[in-house]
Amino acid sequence: KFTIRNQYILDVLDESEVGVLVGVRNNAQDFLEYLNDLNISLGTEFKVLQKIKFDKSIKVYTDSGDTLVFPKKVSSQLFVKKIK
Repeated sequence: KFTIRNQYILDVLDESEVGVLVGVRNNAQDFLEYLNDLNISLGTEFKVLQKIKFDKSIKVYTDSGDTLVFPKKVSSQLFVKKIK
């Protein structure tokens, strides 16, 4: 029996959608340290504020009150579950 996982890469969310971080594709130590430095961990909620067409980066607001801009290289490594 297969379980359907309702998770997406952060890139898939549209502006104003909210997702909660449920996993990462890249588990390299330097990437995990990068996320830790940004106060991002499993369970962090992201609200997509803007998807920037020029370089495909994504601007998000986190539940800890931070506004961050992730380059495509980062946002494509973050698995989220849509919650709103």
